[in-house]
Amino acid sequence: MQHFYKSPKFTDDWFSFSKLYSDVVRQFPSGSKFVEVGCYEGRSSAYMAVEIANSKKDIEFYCVDIWLDGLHKTFTENMESVKDYYTPIHMSSDDAAQKFENESLDFVFIDADHHYDSVKRDIEVWWPKVKPGGILAGHDFYPHEPTWGDVAKVVKEMFPKSHIPLTSISCFKVNKLVDSDK
Repeated sequence: MQHFYKSPKFTDDWFSFSKLYSDVVRQFPSGSKFVEVGCYEGRSSAYMAVEIANSKKDIEFYCVDIWLDGLHKTFTENMESVKDYYTPIHMSSDDAAQKFENESLDFVFIDADHHYDSVKRDIEVWWPKVKPGGILAGHDFYPHEPTWGDVAKVVKEMFPKSHIPLTSISCFKVNKLVDSDK
């Protein structure tokens, strides 16, 4: 299946983490479960869905967003060609997290509200859902640009002992260690 995430139907281009998405699809086996929190129009979701389709792996992919102002319709239309490779969850991050058992997810990517309390809450509700050996990651990690959201501040506070790679894709990635609480 051809990638279509560069299509003009996606109006904003904040998607800078295609390598991360490709890497996790390669890394995790069939039977894995992925969640993307904050999907907007679907550009990154479309990329992930195509990667899953092309991998021929049976990976469950859930797209979580509140999709205000008619964005759910836009998202659904944009994702039509990959509708068999994802499940939309049209609700808040908190409510969606409750749909998953603790330690049931292999990969969770957070790219929702970037204000301190929201970022902290997203990590608090999704971290327990990640399996040992799984990954929690997110976008807009700018440790040297404090005026751009609070993602870096929250991540550094919540995972003070973790090595958070500084990447050109402005993402953080935390591996949940086996037999570890952080």
